[in-house]
Amino acid sequence: MLQNPIFIVGFPRSGTTLLQSMVCTQPGLVSFPETHFFSVVTGWVKTDAQGTLPFEHIEEIIARQEKMLRFEISASLKREMFALAQHNQLTKPWLFEAVVKDFCLQQDLETKGQWVEKTPDHARFIQQIARYYPHACFLGITRHPLEAIDSFYEKLVAHRRPYLDLARQWLETVQSMEDFASQCPSRIYLLRYEDLIAHPETCLQDAFNHLALPYQAKLIKRFSEKAGALILPHETWKKSNVESIRERRKNRSFEKRIPFMAILKIQELLQEKMTNYGYDFSYKMLSSVYRLWKK
Repeated sequence: MLQNPIFIVGFPRSGTTLLQSMVCTQPGLVSFPETHFFSVVTGWVKTDAQGTLPFEHIEEIIARQEKMLRFEISASLKREMFALAQHNQLTKPWLFEAVVKDFCLQQDLETKGQWVEKTPDHARFIQQIARYYPHACFLGITRHPLEAIDSFYEKLVAHRRPYLDLARQWLETVQSMEDFASQCPSRIYLLRYEDLIAHPETCLQDAFNHLALPYQAKLIKRFSEKAGALILPHETWKKSNVESIRERRKNRSFEKRIPFMAILKIQELLQEKMTNYGYDFSYKMLSSVYRLWKK
């Protein structure tokens, strides 16, 4: 694996798959479905001082990765994993690269080139990933929190949580991306989903220029073709990524589904970030009254 991968991160249902599909239209970039490697698969494991994974957790790591990517890791790779772990030599970067290559080979996907990995929740692990890959860069995407939370709640039924919990996750995700941007501004570019669907060519041009990557605007029209290879069969909530961008216009449907008081509480919690990102508020007069009452 080339040691300068691109990681796409953001709150779930914020357009990460669309962004991944557009980015991967560019020559020399190779991508694959979400790995969840640094979050669900290994995020719970404590490594030792040398950064190696403990032998006793390897079976659980294998089970989690196979569940996330819906494939069976090859027997040869499993043997190598256990052998390295027994000698305290199995690290997260090595395993990440080995698993992705194994998956791509089994699926007849390209492996040579600059890898583009997209797992939204890897936003919480940016600092760790950046240490593993000093030459990696990141694309972070935000979406109006109420639109994103509503989509999360409606599409990811099995993962439903209270609206305010999702709002706190949105805040944590955005803050993590901003913190990294303040430390390493040249390594990450933050964009808004709303800008991506309104002006895809220029939005991507700005992102690629910032990260010093070559860019051909005319190629992103093929994003729907790329999307098909990046979506696993069970990920039905991502099927809209093969549709026209025109189908993605804002419709404020969240006002019909999210309870009125929940909207006011979310907006009170996220007031600063929503203002900074230019996101409008619902029920502005009542939101102001609610904030004054909370004080």
